[in-house]
Amino acid sequence: ILLGVSGEYSFSELTNFYTGITTDWAFGLKDNETTKKDGIQIQSNDMKIFSQFYDFRFGYKNSGRDYYYRLYAAGGWDGIHIKRDEFALQGEIVPGGIKEDFSLWRTGAGAGFGYTLGNWALDGRIAYAYYISGEVKNSSFPQYTFDTNGSCLDMGAGIARKITDKSSFYIGVSYTLLELNESEIIRSGLLQAVFPQSRTEILTGVVNLSYSF
Repeated sequence: ILLGVSGEYSFSELTNFYTGITTDWAFGLKDNETTKKDGIQIQSNDMKIFSQFYDFRFGYKNSGRDYYYRLYAAGGWDGIHIKRDEFALQGEIVPGGIKEDFSLWRTGAGAGFGYTLGNWALDGRIAYAYYISGEVKNSSFPQYTFDTNGSCLDMGAGIARKITDKSSFYIGVSYTLLELNESEIIRSGLLQAVFPQSRTEILTGVVNLSYSF
């Protein structure tokens, strides 16, 4: 489930330039995660996710009779909370659960574009962000905070239908590639811990109802 609110202000003297904020809250109510080694499943578990995204933008927008586009620079913060439980290792149930929290600061740029035909529009977007600073906390190591950085590529395309002057309907597909680098190794006596290099791909179908005011 994805909820979002965005606001935008166009400058009175330079109407093609704008600033804005976009916020999204994502709820992954239940999913199953598996871990494989050499093609053999060695672990499975349930997983719930809550994510929040805050994006501040400054950009340029323009449109013609049948097209529109916008370019922007952006900065923001991503917060991701993951809860894993119901672990099964080699078929054996392991009690307990693990919570993992990500706090990621980023900067980047993006573009949106579209082609209109009456009340219909072909709409697309692409954005790249670099995580300049990030922290990861894991309940398995409550005394440690792992540092990381990385990058995110986000793309989407779909078809929009204007319902009224203030509302529209959209259906499309979204792809996100998120890569985070390995943290420095934290050592405490004989114990050492590290956040490993991570690569996550997310492919989703999107149905969106929007209202502007």
